[in-house]
Amino acid sequence: MAKLVKITKQMALDWGLTEDDPMVGKVVTWYTKEDSTEVVNKHANEIYLVNELNQFKKNNKVN
Repeated sequence: MAKLVKITKQMALDWGLTEDDPMVGKVVTWYTKEDSTEVVNKHANEIYLVNELNQFKKNNKVN
């Protein structure tokens, strides 16, 4: 399940960043492995639909 997580200095250090990295202190949406697959697929579907719409507009000269 996705949850909001505040990036700590220790997390930054664990990831090879510095304590003063701009990510420290930011709140991000944290996804579990199961969630991430669903999110990636949803995003890919959205990109596909936008591309389809743009192709339709181009083929039919619609603004």
